[in-house]
Amino acid sequence: MSLLAPWEIFAMSLVVKNGLKVTPDVKTGKMEIALIRDGKEICVTDIALSEASSAAALLLGAAANVADQTPAPPQNTLPVISIAPTGYSFGPSHITGCDNIVFFFGSSALGIAIHRDHMEAMGQQLIALGAKGAAQ
Repeated sequence: MSLLAPWEIFAMSLVVKNGLKVTPDVKTGKMEIALIRDGKEICVTDIALSEASSAAALLLGAAANVADQTPAPPQNTLPVISIAPTGYSFGPSHITGCDNIVFFFGSSALGIAIHRDHMEAMGQQLIALGAKGAAQ
């Protein structure tokens, strides 16, 4: 269940000064993506809804690449933006030594590669979380 408006989702805030505005269109199967600077749309394009995971992967991949080159704040201090997938599964990854947790968002799927050395600990954390819920 999303707390954001179902037809217009803004990156990080419902009032975007600098960022992205996304408006999906069920009839066309596309979404309009607007780049916002100083509260104004400076560039608008559309992509197929099925390509949403590609856009997310590009943004998240860029953030991950920069994290390798610059000091980042401790992970437990970062704000977490939560969204609920429409489904999930597990599968192979093209990244050596990893397998994917695949999250589905309608017609789009995003694989998150998890190194096999971390899977057992992650599984134990998921079992513990399922048993008692997240610490508040």
